[in-house]
Amino acid sequence: MSKTITVYSTRGGSGKTITSVSLAMSLAKRGLKTIMIDVDLEAPSLIHLLPPKSNPSRFWPDYLDEGDRVQLGELIQQTSMDNLDVIYTSSPEMGKKFLQTKQRNWWEQALKHSLMAQKKLYEMGYDFIILDNQSGTSMNSVNNMILADISVLIVRPTHYGVDATETFVQELYRILRDMKPRKDYFVWNQVPDVSTPEEQDLLNRFIDKWNRRLEGMGLHYGATLPLDRMFNLQLLNDMVEAAIFSDSLVGHNIDEFVDKMLKE
Repeated sequence: MSKTITVYSTRGGSGKTITSVSLAMSLAKRGLKTIMIDVDLEAPSLIHLLPPKSNPSRFWPDYLDEGDRVQLGELIQQTSMDNLDVIYTSSPEMGKKFLQTKQRNWWEQALKHSLMAQKKLYEMGYDFIILDNQSGTSMNSVNNMILADISVLIVRPTHYGVDATETFVQELYRILRDMKPRKDYFVWNQVPDVSTPEEQDLLNRFIDKWNRRLEGMGLHYGATLPLDRMFNLQLLNDMVEAAIFSDSLVGHNIDEFVDKMLKE
């Protein structure tokens, strides 16, 4: 049965898109036909991490705006990895301009178009749709949460990374959980290495406290992803392909998390 996974965060800079790519690659390498959609209309970044083989002429916002007047196949781009395709969103500058003009009734229409696209992608044989969602709370991010069978909240081990989650999660899921059955996870990302027992104790106390609080909100623990210094250094030096397709990006932590999702 096909499923949609929405990956989101309460703040930018959490590594949401990188985690989305990691999940998509882990699913694709199992032979599961997977498509990633960059649904972050405000700060899209997937086009930089998985560059298209040819310049796209149409983007995800076109489908939100026009629905069936846009052929969904026009949006789909293949990647160099088997079983993994993508749909891009245009540049951040265009995205911000696009968002400024949209009213509430437009977002209701956009949700209908998103549901149409989801149904068509399932009919095209995709096993998983991965939505790289917009950070924070917006009409766009909530629409993408409504589509999800599985959500993955990305949190960093910092106070500003987790303090904002409680109100956001409680209000959001109070509504979403009445709509359809769903499974909601949280993933710790960019967790630093520690070198002494004292440092490990401090890190464990912080993580344990927030694990209890997040699980108390109905989320399930997914994975702990370490800070990968080499990956970040490669990105800083524009070695994007080397970073994305490195063994460390889809490490055993991500694979174990995907195993868990597929079993439940």
